[in-house]
Amino acid sequence: MSDSVIRCGPETNNFRYKTMMVYLVILIGAGLLPTLILRAMGLENGFWLIANLWRGEGGGDSWGAITKALQYLDTHGADQFYEMVYYNSGHQFIYSPLSLIFYRVTQFPPLIDWYSQDRMNSVSWWVMLAMILVMTLTMRKTIMKYGRSNAAPTVIQMIGLTLLAIIAVSAFAPINSAIRHGQIQTWLDLLAMLSLFLLIIDRRLASGIVIGLAAIVKPQLGVMLAWAALRRDWRFLAGGLIPIVVFGTASLMDYGWKIHSDYLSLLLFLSGRGESYIGNQSINGLLNRMFFLGPNVTFEPTHSHMIYSGWVHAATSISSAAMVLAALLIRSPRNTLAGTLDFCTALLVCTVASPIAYGHHYGLILPVWWLALLSIRSSEQPNVRLYGLLALSYLPLANDMDASMVFADSHWNFLESTPLFGALLLLFLLYRLRLGSERFAVFAAA
Repeated sequence: MSDSVIRCGPETNNFRYKTMMVYLVILIGAGLLPTLILRAMGLENGFWLIANLWRGEGGGDSWGAITKALQYLDTHGADQFYEMVYYNSGHQFIYSPLSLIFYRVTQFPPLIDWYSQDRMNSVSWWVMLAMILVMTLTMRKTIMKYGRSNAAPTVIQMIGLTLLAIIAVSAFAPINSAIRHGQIQTWLDLLAMLSLFLLIIDRRLASGIVIGLAAIVKPQLGVMLAWAALRRDWRFLAGGLIPIVVFGTASLMDYGWKIHSDYLSLLLFLSGRGESYIGNQSINGLLNRMFFLGPNVTFEPTHSHMIYSGWVHAATSISSAAMVLAALLIRSPRNTLAGTLDFCTALLVCTVASPIAYGHHYGLILPVWWLALLSIRSSEQPNVRLYGLLALSYLPLANDMDASMVFADSHWNFLESTPLFGALLLLFLLYRLRLGSERFAVFAAA
C-alpha cells in the first residue's frame, strides 16, 4: 500500500468528524442562544418550535388559499379567477394556473386532500421526514464525492450524520415556520433539496424534472432552466421542461389563455409594489421599509395600499437583474464541488432576487451551508475568516428575527432585513469559494 493511501485514511476520518462537529456547533450556537434570548423577551423562535414541528401542528396559510381557489373553479370556472381569489379575497391565491392542474391530479391519492387543512399538515409532516432523509443522503454522498477519500461513512458516522440532519431541518426557522403556518413552501423545499441531491449523483434528467415540478408552483425557479441552457446541460433542461410543458398544455386546454395572462399581470403588479412587511426579506422589502412605503409590522395581503415608488421599483429591478445575470453567466466546472456550488448559487438567487421573498422561502437552501462548509474544509489551507462568514450568514436566517420589529418606526428599520443580509452574505461566500481568493478579487473589482 502506498504512503499516499496510508495517509488518506486518517485525514478522511479527521475531515468527516471535524466537519460534523463544526457544523453541529454552528447549528446549536446559531439556534439555541438567540432562542433563549428571544424567549426571555416573550417571542417564540427556532428551537422553541421544534415540539410543534414534530407534533405536526400547522395552520392553513397555503391550504386555505388553495381550497378557495379550487372551490371557485368548481363553482365558477376560470372566469375572473385571479380577480376573485386574489384581489377580492381575504386569503390570496398567488400560485400559477399550472399549479391548479397539479392540485387536481394529486387530489386522488388517499393521503392528500387539498380541501382539508388537517390532512395537508399531516402530509407536510411526512415531507419534513423526507427532507431529513434527503439531507442525510446529501451529506453522505458529498463526503464521499468531495472529501479526501471515496470511502463510505461508517455506521457510527451515518448515525452522526442522521442526527445532524434531524437537528438541521428541525431547528431551521424557514422550515419550521413554513410547516407551522401550513405552507406549500415545505413541498418546494423538499423538491429543491431533492433536485440538488440528484444533481450531485449525476441524475441530471431527474434533477431537472424535480425542479420543473417546483417551478409550476413557484415560477421564479424557471431561472434554473436558463441556468442549465447556458451551461448546455441538456439533460437537466429537458427534464425541467417536461413538467412545465405537460402541465402548461393541460392548463391552457382546461382554463384558456386569459387566466394565464391575468396571472402575468398579477406578477407584474406584485413586482412593481413589493411589500414593506417585515416578512418580505428581499431588496424590495428593505427599500420599502427604509422609505416607509407601507406597514412594516402589519401584513397587508392585497398590496393595494402600498405606495408605489419608481425609485424603489427601478432599484429592485436593477439589483434583481444583476444577481440573476451574475448567477447565469459566472460558471464553474461541472461535476466538481464548485460546479455544485454553481447550482446552489442560482438556487439562492431564485429567492433573494425576487421582489417578494418571505423568510420561509429560504428553507430550500439549507443544504447550501453544508456544501459551503465542505468547500472551506476541503481547501488545503482553510481560511478561518470563511468559517466566520459561514456562521454569520447562517445565524440570521436560521432564526426568526421578529424582535427587530422594535425598529419599525425608526431610521434603524433596515435592521429588520437581517435575514436578507444573511442571504446576501451567503451569496458572497459562494462566489468567493467558487472563484478562489485571487479570481474573486479580480471579479469583485471589475
